[in-house]
Amino acid sequence: NGAVDALLGSKLSVAKQKNIEVRCGLSVPDHSRIEDMDWCVLLANALDNAVRACQEVPEADRFLHVNSRRKGNFYLLTIENSCRREQKEVPRDGIGLANIRAVAEKYDGTVENTVRDGTYRLQLLFGDLTTEKKPFASTR
Repeated sequence: NGAVDALLGSKLSVAKQKNIEVRCGLSVPDHSRIEDMDWCVLLANALDNAVRACQEVPEADRFLHVNSRRKGNFYLLTIENSCRREQKEVPRDGIGLANIRAVAEKYDGTVENTVRDGTYRLQLLFGDLTTEKKPFASTR
């Protein structure tokens, strides 16, 4: 997916420039019913929030992990990042999380976010996203 690849390249490059350890194992379906613009809204908002949170912790503790997996008819996207250890509660929804929730809702997905021991986790779960039964294409 060209749009997702370009977005990931840009956002993850910024993260690396800010001394954030990055791991990305994201695959999106070749023929997804999620529009390219909506993939970009999800990822741009989530990654911007993650980079911002990482900048509040010492450089040695900064990380950003993006993973996805498909199991049967379900697709799970997980983004984990470092955050302040004293942060015990999930941040209130700002524009970024509101945009993420709106896209997830549009495709009957769910959003779950948690904070524990200096790690913020955002998980998006969708039912079958493919418009055709084709193999997944790996992005980055």
